[in-house]
Amino acid sequence: MAQDLSLSTKTPVDISDKVIMEVLQSSQNRNSIINKIDQEKYIAKKVRDEYTKIESKTLDEFAEKLSVASKKYFDNKKKETDETNEKRSTNVAALQQQVTSLHKNIEGLIIKQKTQKNDQPLQDLKNEILTCLTKKENIDQPLQCYDLIQQFKKLTSKSI
Repeated sequence: MAQDLSLSTKTPVDISDKVIMEVLQSSQNRNSIINKIDQEKYIAKKVRDEYTKIESKTLDEFAEKLSVASKKYFDNKKKETDETNEKRSTNVAALQQQVTSLHKNIEGLIIKQKTQKNDQPLQDLKNEILTCLTKKENIDQPLQCYDLIQQFKKLTSKSI
């Protein structure tokens, strides 16, 4: 019996059809599984490539839109700043003109006040002449006020 168990290469081995079919099926299954894995890897690679392409395109579009939007934003800010500066400079110019006008008015008032102080004796003399001419007793005799009028003429010729 011990001899019956040993296989020799010289004797043909009887393998049943069932065993051959199982071996062939397992070989086909293995090839089918390998093909399926290869297909899944291929599909995953295609999906990844397409996703990368779409992502890149989307990022480029976003960058372009962001660039346009930021350019518009900064242009608007620059325009607003320019308008504000223009308004400020216009306001400053108008204020400077008003200040100059006020200075001129003040100078005029100061000069007028000084001349009025200097003209006080002249004003007093005018009032005296007016009083002299309007007195009842001098209405018919204006020459009574002649000395006052001559004095007035002297004062006015000095101030001119």
